[in-house]
Amino acid sequence: MTTDMLLERYRSHLELKNFSARTIVTQFAALKVLLRFLDETNQPDVAACTTEALRAFQRWHFYQPTHRGTARGIAYQNRVLSTVKSLFRFLHEETLISRDPAAALEYAREPQTLPRNILTPQEARRIIEAPDTGTPLGYRDRAILETLYATGIRKNELMNLTVADVNLGEELLRINGGKGAKDRVVPLTQAAARFLESYINAVRPKLLAGRSSDRLFISLRGLPIARNTLGELVTKYARRARIKKHVTCHLWRHSCATHLAAQSQPPGGAGDAGTSVAGNHGTIPSPHRHRAEGSPSQTPSQGEPFVVASRPRFWHGHTHVGHRRDTFRSHLFPQPSKHRTAGRKKLRRARCRRSQRQTKTCCRPACCAEST
Repeated sequence: MTTDMLLERYRSHLELKNFSARTIVTQFAALKVLLRFLDETNQPDVAACTTEALRAFQRWHFYQPTHRGTARGIAYQNRVLSTVKSLFRFLHEETLISRDPAAALEYAREPQTLPRNILTPQEARRIIEAPDTGTPLGYRDRAILETLYATGIRKNELMNLTVADVNLGEELLRINGGKGAKDRVVPLTQAAARFLESYINAVRPKLLAGRSSDRLFISLRGLPIARNTLGELVTKYARRARIKKHVTCHLWRHSCATHLAAQSQPPGGAGDAGTSVAGNHGTIPSPHRHRAEGSPSQTPSQGEPFVVASRPRFWHGHTHVGHRRDTFRSHLFPQPSKHRTAGRKKLRRARCRRSQRQTKTCCRPACCAEST
C-alpha cells in the first residue's frame, strides 16, 4: 500500500472519530514535515520507516529553522511528534505495519512558561478606547474588543458567534462548539453588553445593508468576519494606542484571566493565582458581572444611529460589587513614582511661568507658591 493510500486511511479514521476539520488540517500539515524528511533522505515510504529513521527525523526537525530563520519551539516539535506517533499507532492497530516504530520515541521536555506580554489594565483600556465609534466599522471594532476583554473568548469562538448567542437581558454570552467541541455560557460586563446592544440594534443592520447573515460580527460587505481580519484589527488598535507589546487575540484571553486572578486575591497574594489561571487554558474563569452606576443601556434612537455607551464608574465593570476602588488601586493602578511626580511639578511650574509672561497672571497661584 502506497504512502498516499495510508494517509487517506488515516484521514478517514480521524473523520470517523469526529475530529474537527481544523484539527485534521493541522495534523496533516505536521505529517508533511515527515514526508519532506523522507523525501530528502531517500526513504521509500512511510510503511518502511524504522525507529532509527524516526529518531533521525527528530534530530533533523530540531535543527530546521522557521521561515524567519529562528529556532523551532519545543512545543511545536512535540506537536509534530505527537501526530507522527498517532499515525504509526493507527497503522499498527490496523495491521498495516508489523510493528510500531514510533512507540519508543520520547517527547522533549517542554518548559512551563507564562505569557510574557500580558497587558496591564491601563494598556487594555487604551486599546479598547482606540476605535472611532462614530463609524460603523469603528463601533463594531469597539464591540469586539469589549467582548474579547470581558469574556476571554478565543478567536475562533468569536468568529462563530451568532446573534442568537447574545442574551442581553441577563448579560450572558453562549459559546457553541468551543475548543474540544464544548459549549459554555459566560457572563458579560455591563459595558460590553451595552456596546453589543447598540451594535446589534443600530450598527449591524447598516453593515448588512439588506443582506442576511446570522453571524454576530460581520464585515463591511455583510460577510462573516475573516480570521486574519481579527488579528489585524487587534494589532492595528494596539499600534494606534502606542502599545509596544505584541498584541494578539489570544493575549486578551491571558490578560482577562490574569486581571481576574489579581482582583480575586488581596494585594501581595495574587501571584500564585495569576500563574495558575493564566497558564490553564481549559478553565479560565469568566469575568465577574458588575452593575455600574448610571442609566441602563438604551436602544439607539432612529435619529441617532450610533449610541456610544457611557463608561461605568468602575472601569469596564471589572471590580467586585461592594468593594471600594481603593482596595485594588495599590496593585492594579500603581501610583506614579517620585521622579515622575517631580517631573510633572516641574512641567506645571514651566507652564505657569509661560502664563505669567503672556497674561501677567498665574494660572495656579498655589503652583507658584510651591516653586518659591
